[in-house]
Amino acid sequence: SEMCIRDRYMGAPQRIDNKPITQNQLQTLVESQLAKEQTKDEVEEAEEDKQSRLKWLCNHGANAKCPNCVGAHLVAKTKHVSFDEWLKQNKFPPQQVSFKINPNCTYHNPWPKGMCSKCMPPSVLVKRQEYRHVDYAQFMNQQAIGNFVQYWVENSFAIQRVAYLYGYYAEDPNYEMGIRAVVEAVYEPPQLDDISRSELKQDDYQYKVDMIAEHLGLERVGWIYTTLDHDTFMSSFDVRSASQLQEKHVTIHPCGYKVSKFITVVVKTNDKGEVVPDVYMISDLGQALERDGIFDQPERRKILKIREPIDSNDIVPSVICQNRTTKEIEPDFFIVNVAHGGPKSNKFAVLKTAEFPIENRTSEITIEDLKKYLQRNAKKPSHIKYGDFHLLLYISKILDIDTACVIADCVRNETEVNPDIEVLINSIAGL
Repeated sequence: SEMCIRDRYMGAPQRIDNKPITQNQLQTLVESQLAKEQTKDEVEEAEEDKQSRLKWLCNHGANAKCPNCVGAHLVAKTKHVSFDEWLKQNKFPPQQVSFKINPNCTYHNPWPKGMCSKCMPPSVLVKRQEYRHVDYAQFMNQQAIGNFVQYWVENSFAIQRVAYLYGYYAEDPNYEMGIRAVVEAVYEPPQLDDISRSELKQDDYQYKVDMIAEHLGLERVGWIYTTLDHDTFMSSFDVRSASQLQEKHVTIHPCGYKVSKFITVVVKTNDKGEVVPDVYMISDLGQALERDGIFDQPERRKILKIREPIDSNDIVPSVICQNRTTKEIEPDFFIVNVAHGGPKSNKFAVLKTAEFPIENRTSEITIEDLKKYLQRNAKKPSHIKYGDFHLLLYISKILDIDTACVIADCVRNETEVNPDIEVLINSIAGL
């Protein structure tokens, strides 16, 4: 109020330019400050009114946030901008750097007989990445994510699990030129369970999983794992694993720059004991250092180690982090945060259910499981009834991959499954 502002100035030293302040000057100061505070209040009120009007545009659950409900001031403070927005601001893509010696340099005899600045690996300047290739991860099929987490919880968090995420990429209207990864299915490959981390085994069935996903209009968009680590976002081991997976899923951006949109979902418990997911990606620099073999085998969870040269002909670039040369880097320097949440409903999901038993766990899936599932869902339209990723995987085993793909096409296009195929599956199930 005006009285409060006047009291504030009256309590301050009443001098301007070393001259006593007059009543007119005091009144001018009070009116000026009052106008500023009124303007600030009006701006905040207008922002609150705008957010209340935009909330109906939100497309996520109660625990998620987006720019429509958090306010423009928070969106402006986002750590990373979308890659296309970054390109728009900087005009040119980042430089595609190799940290290996170029053995095909034409300016001299091949290494180690010759060497020049064009074929020598450059020094590594470690800094946090300003952009990200995926801005938001949407867990469209939240029941599938829940099934993965529930198995971990039921085993008292003592068995760590890993799975691949299948979905698709779409434009994200909440971020300027943003990209959204929409997760529709979870596949747990064969693995050796351990209390510290899970190790994947050879999976001869993986190509069939990818085929069924392709017929559903889905692709592998990321991976998810559970962990007991609470003192780091991602351990050095997991940063290297994520980098390797990102490198396997590289695409060419229209600007010619190689990018990966492969996300990492980390599931752990918080301080309250609640299970929470976090979504990350590894920066382009971290991915390149892993690709070119610059990292050594980690000895500690919270430190990435730069390897030593193998022999006199091996050159490892110097690494500079925080203005000093180092052989050890904290994993956090390579981690890029990705926002995440779930939709209000799954009515736009490709896969509407996630009830069928999950493969590669302790219990084998039986024909009786198939029979019970079909009985529970007998009244549903066939494209919804068969819209369970793990059911389609099981059908590919008891029948063949081609039949499973035909059914997947029906699920994707929301058309009825051929009655002859349904009769065959029901007969196998004993119905």
